[in-house]
Amino acid sequence: QPQVVTRYLAGKSPKETQAAWWIYILFVQGTWISMTLFGMILRGIIPELEDPEVGFSYFFQSYMPGLLAGIILADIFATLGAATNSILISMSQTITKDILPNQASKYVSIRILAILAAGIATMLMSLFIPGSVVNYALISISLMGASLAPVVFVRVIGLRHNGISLFITILVGTLSAILWRYYSLDSYTNEALVGILCGLLSGFTFHHLLRPRQK
Repeated sequence: QPQVVTRYLAGKSPKETQAAWWIYILFVQGTWISMTLFGMILRGIIPELEDPEVGFSYFFQSYMPGLLAGIILADIFATLGAATNSILISMSQTITKDILPNQASKYVSIRILAILAAGIATMLMSLFIPGSVVNYALISISLMGASLAPVVFVRVIGLRHNGISLFITILVGTLSAILWRYYSLDSYTNEALVGILCGLLSGFTFHHLLRPRQK
């Protein structure tokens, strides 16, 4: 989650960052445990509920006073807005700092355009790509594994590589995972495994081909 990583980097000192790290870990553990328990209780109270993602909202609107339901829903939307804002900033920083030339990132107008482009692109994707939040989360984890795991493996093990071979590894790993899922082959094995294997193989091959020949 880039929006979380950027907040770690914004720490004033290692001690403050370490404290924030523990707070985040405790918050995540408490959140998923309470959400799991609430989901189990909700399944018993409302067994006819088809979409589990609307269960929280339906429960408070049906069984709690309107004021309390409004406070809970307002908090949810505020959290979503804060997370969305952080993600958009992280995406725009990636565009201006990593993709565009260094001179272009100095202009405020270009940074604003990068934020607008990222926001519009994500909105269009959310409108035209079917699926639920759970599906998006699972797919994104698989794609991240397919793209980043081979590169991390190469760097940690200390295998021979260069910048081009690492880029090819990420590109081929990601495309392989997307195509594997597009053709509904993920029922045989997860697309992350296919992406990792294809990424490693392509990276080794391109590094061997691009390596200068010794005379």
